[in-house]
Amino acid sequence: MAEDLKRSEILRRRKDLTRVLRFGHRIPPKAGTRQERLPLVLCYCRQVNPSTPETPTRRIAFLLSYDLLSSVRRNRLKRLLREIYRRNKKVFPEHYDYALLVGDPCYMLDHQKLKAETLRLASMVS
Repeated sequence: MAEDLKRSEILRRRKDLTRVLRFGHRIPPKAGTRQERLPLVLCYCRQVNPSTPETPTRRIAFLLSYDLLSSVRRNRLKRLLREIYRRNKKVFPEHYDYALLVGDPCYMLDHQKLKAETLRLASMVS
């Protein structure tokens, strides 16, 4: 498998993102009454038509809050997450769409911890 990240592998359409966030599974699951801020949350959902040739076998979106940091730091973190995903695509199961939600504790993690947490979440997808 090539280690590139094509434009078609990024989840961009609002309809697809809404489907993943609303009807998909979450790792870790949503907290009950007390919402605790987690560094990373992975939402995933089975692709609707995985057999069509133009649909990549897996797609991902990286969702970061605008009010947490400056745009420079936010975009740097997003580039870092894309790079982690690009180099470790094989850990993410095929025929799924993913949304990686980034919480405020994530901004304090270094590259190795961020990579370990992302891969840990991906390995829990069933």
